[in-house]
Amino acid sequence: MKPRKAAYISFPQAVPGQYTIDMDHCIKCGICEEECPT
Repeated sequence: MKPRKAAYISFPQAVPGQYTIDMDHCIKCGICEEECPT
């Protein structure tokens, strides 16, 4: 298994494919908030 990034899709079959933020790996840069449409 490879290490997970801070933002990832929980599992490939997820509908809709929503990203999850792993707060243990988040560096609080805010880029995901700028890019996320929701």
